[in-house]
Amino acid sequence: MTTPSYDDVRRWLTDKLSRELKLDPSRVDPQAPFTALGLDSVTAVTIAGDLEDWLGQRMPDSLLWDHPNIHTLATFLTQPPPG
Repeated sequence: MTTPSYDDVRRWLTDKLSRELKLDPSRVDPQAPFTALGLDSVTAVTIAGDLEDWLGQRMPDSLLWDHPNIHTLATFLTQPPPG
């Protein structure tokens, strides 16, 4: 699969978080920590699993804790693989 663009990932994460956390998408700041948006560990693992399905690659359960906002996570996910 082709690596998605930063904008594609940012939109996907914004839509997903707004649905999961019952927030208006316009209130989801890409720089805000996920915890400030109300993300809990169960939802974080669910979103990591949904990202696995969307991107077709394994994601660690700690993904959203390791990259704690939309901007840092989208940047990480759109980097080309090493080597």
